[in-house]
Amino acid sequence: GDLFLYVVRTKSELGGESENSEAASAYKDPEVVAVKHRLLPGAGLDRFQGKWSGQYYDGKVRKVTLSVNASGSNFTLQLSVDGSSKTYQGKYAAMSDVLDTGALVVRLDQQDSDLLYVEAAEEVPGAGGRNFTVVKQN
Repeated sequence: GDLFLYVVRTKSELGGESENSEAASAYKDPEVVAVKHRLLPGAGLDRFQGKWSGQYYDGKVRKVTLSVNASGSNFTLQLSVDGSSKTYQGKYAAMSDVLDTGALVVRLDQQDSDLLYVEAAEEVPGAGGRNFTVVKQN
């Protein structure tokens, strides 16, 4: 912001001039420019859509597939571990790099958009408490 100091002096018609008044200060706040982003519901969700596959090892190799479908800002995740599948649903925050259903958290890799990190809560059948990655299928 800006700080201004003012003094007042008067001049008479006969040419005399008064002493300066006591200094008075005034402050002007900087102008705040509001950032405006207009995003449609579901914007950026297309980065997640499609079929993804991977595997993890817990003493045995487990095959994992993840299918991501979207409608507007709503998404559906179908997680299959060794053929046993379960469906999870959630709402997507526009341009987020995360899909969160509570039981599953899916994060898009920052450098490689064909890679997802999946965090499964304990209650997820076949993958409870595990973290694994899946890659996009063509």
